[in-house]
Order: sequence, then C-alpha cells, then structure tokens
Amino acid sequence: MRPSGKRQKKYGSFLKGFIAYNINKAYLSINPDHEQDLLEEIELGDKTLLLVDGFDEVKHLDEKGIYGSIKKQILEQPCMIMTSRPNAIDTVLKSKFGTVIENSGLDDKGLDDYISKRFVDNRKIQEDIRKYLESNTQVNEICKVPINIAMLCDIWAEDGSVKIEGLVDLYGQIVQTLSKRFFSKADKYAKGKSDKELEEKLSSGKFELSELKALAYVAWNTFTQEKTLIFGNKDLQRAIDAQGNTAELQPTIQDLRDYGLLKVELATKGAELYSFVHLTFQEYFTAHHMQEMMPQQMRQVCSLMGESRITPKYLMVLKFIAGLVSKHENPTLRTAFWESMTCNVDGVIDVGMKPKLELWMHLLGQVPSSKRQDIPNFKQLEDLIDERVCPELSSWAQTCFKSGYLSPKMQRRVFEMYQEQKTKAESVALWGKLYKVMDSSMLVEGQQPKDYIRREIMSILVGTEQEPEQEPEQEPEQEPETLGIHRSVYKKKA
Repeated sequence: MRPSGKRQKKYGSFLKGFIAYNINKAYLSINPDHEQDLLEEIELGDKTLLLVDGFDEVKHLDEKGIYGSIKKQILEQPCMIMTSRPNAIDTVLKSKFGTVIENSGLDDKGLDDYISKRFVDNRKIQEDIRKYLESNTQVNEICKVPINIAMLCDIWAEDGSVKIEGLVDLYGQIVQTLSKRFFSKADKYAKGKSDKELEEKLSSGKFELSELKALAYVAWNTFTQEKTLIFGNKDLQRAIDAQGNTAELQPTIQDLRDYGLLKVELATKGAELYSFVHLTFQEYFTAHHMQEMMPQQMRQVCSLMGESRITPKYLMVLKFIAGLVSKHENPTLRTAFWESMTCNVDGVIDVGMKPKLELWMHLLGQVPSSKRQDIPNFKQLEDLIDERVCPELSSWAQTCFKSGYLSPKMQRRVFEMYQEQKTKAESVALWGKLYKVMDSSMLVEGQQPKDYIRREIMSILVGTEQEPEQEPEQEPEQEPETLGIHRSVYKKKA
C-alpha cells in the first residue's frame, strides 16, 4: 500500500523513538546512549520508505495512548507499505492508501500446480489428493492458503491419507505428524514403546506431551499476557517449569526447538529470540491452552474471550476454540464458549450487529454441520443470522465464502437467486464462490442445489450445456523444495 495525498513535512518524535528503541533492543543492547545516538541518526522524510508488517496484531491497542500516537504518525508517512490480515482493515484506513493489494491465496490452478510439483514422481498421490479436495470443499478452500496445502501434502506424504473436516483437524494432524518425527529421536518417548502407544498421547484432541504443553503455554503467555510474538530462552524455561513435570519427563529448551514449530529470529551473544514458524501455529496453541484452562479458570478465560471477540487479533484464536470445543467431550466448555460469544459483556462497548454476525458466521464455519445442534440456542442464532443476511445475500457473499458458513435457508436462497438472475455473466463469480461452501446432501425441489449451480456455472462459462473437455495434464518442470515444517520454511502470515 502507498498512502495518497499530501502529508505533513514534520514527523513526530514518538515514531522515531519507537524505531530507535526496537533497533537498540534487537540488535545492540539495552543501552540509553545507543538509543539516543540512533534517535539522532534516524530521519523520516519524503524519501524514507516505512515497512509496517502485521497491523492486525496491534490494531486493538489503545488509540488514545502512546500506541495511538505512534499509529497516527505511521499513517502520516508519505511512503509506506503496510501488511495486515483483511479483518483489521476498515474503509477509513483503506482510504489513506493509494494502492491496496489483496493476497487471495492460490486459485484452483495454483493448487493443482503445487500438488503436481510436490509429488512430481507419484501420480497416484496427486490424483488421490485432487479427488479428496474435490469432495471436501471446505478443506479445498482452507488449502487456498499456501501454508495449509503445504501441511496437507506433508501429512499425506507421511500417512498416505488425511481425515480432516476443518481447520482444527488440519493443524491437529500436522502436530501429530511432527510428534511422530520427534518421537523417533527422543529416547524418553520412543524407547520400548510402540507407535500406537505414542500416538495415544495425542488422541482426543488433548496435548498429553510435556513439550506440547510447554509450547501451548508459551504461545498463550506471549500472545495474551506479554502481547508480543517474540520470546527468549527465559520464556521457554518458564513454560517448561509451569508444567511441574518429574525430572524424567522434564523437557529441555532444545527439545522444544527440536519439535519443529519454532524458528530463531535473532541469535546474538548466546541470547536467542524465537517465534513460531507461522503466526497461525501460535494461535492454534493459544486456543488449545485456553481450552485446557477453562475447567479450572472458567470465569477468567470466558472474560478474556468475551472482551476479545471483536478484536481482529483474536479472530483466528476464537475460530480454533470454536472447532476444539465442538469436539470436546465436556459440553460445559461448549456452552461457556458460545455464551461468551453471544451474550453482552460488562464494560465492552456494543459495536453493532454487523461485526457480531460476521464473527458468528466465522465461528459456525468451524463447527461441523452435524454438531451445530449441540450449540446452546443454535436455532435462535441461526434464525437471527438468516433474518439479516438472506435479504442481502449478495452483499454478504464474501463473508459466507471466507467463513465457510451457509445455513440451509441461505442455501435455498442461493438456489432461488440463481434461478431468478437476469444477467448470468455478471453473477457467475459470486455463485462460483458460494457453491463451494454449500452442503452437497441438501435437496431443494428434489434437486441438489450444489450440483445444479455447478452445472449452470459450467454452461455459462463455456456457452453450452456440456462441461468442457479437460486438457491433458502436463508434466511439471521441476520438483519444489521440500516443505517440511521441521525445516521452518513456512513464512509469516498468509
């Protein structure tokens, strides 16, 4: 993004001080003299390009405090590139930039190309994965994010198949895959035990290994308490000590590093700084830790979830929790979570109905349709969403698509609107997206809406009632670099 319009020539000291402090802290030492020298050398002018990564991680911070002043001065910069997840960007912020580029991930061809190159010498696995994605549309959409298709292929390469209904299952299975690798080189787990015995420690969605519990603790502590995504050896040791393990089962810092989920951000004078290989892994582990805390600290956890439900930073964490509690054997956790998502919270300003509806749709999209009836007051929640969304379904299409949620009434409305449309060519992109999140088993007037819309889309695209012939597959030119998480190649947020 590049801000448009004229900007002030005078730049505030808060931003310069913030830059100097972080350079000093990360690359030199906590030395006031160094910081003052840096402050005098930093010049923020018309020819300065400011790179701001991860705006969604700080949007929730107090606009009236020092963070608000820094953010304001950042937006006054004449030359800037900012990255953010889309849920943190509103119309007002967009208007401050002359160019906005949205990374929408891989399209169908991109997915196909990746699978071909990942398994260049195994045509059978290529076809098995393609058939699996074709029959599991929600997983197909999840895999449009590059890290997710890379993980699915890693799991498939190791296990020969996958069993995934949504995002929680995908991350759960990749953690199991990494655990198997860790088992093979950890004598305290592998010695004298079968693979089945080891895998049972990861069953039922629970983290039974000391290393995983420690990783979940440090993820939660830095994400919710320290408000930073970077942590050091002291943070890892604190997470290890918090588990209260016996000496025999006590992990080491090296064990946590060997698990394959951390990467070194900075190593100077023996003082390493780490982060998770991808922010989504930290969010997944944070969600796991919060779910494990709920039975003993229900009030505190629910209070945090309720206060954070409209905070962009927490959207992925809440989506993971929605999926986790839907599979948990304790219904109390499910009830507490959904009450914290739907009830008014003391001290939290009501932001209006639209943000709430968007949140609920994202959360419901993580719950398998067969388990949605277990959600407290689900029928009332579904009716409320339908009442607001169905009359304006076209304007809500993007939210439906990104959340993966379409109620039966919405699906019937899609079917009706498709039959009522006047200009098919203008509607094909919208319907093409919505049909992917429809339930293949639902019938309307004796037909499956999903199959009906698919046939209609194809007829619009090719101008005939027959589907186009598929072009013969071409052999990929080269195999890509192996995408094993243990090699820390998954970079940044999607």
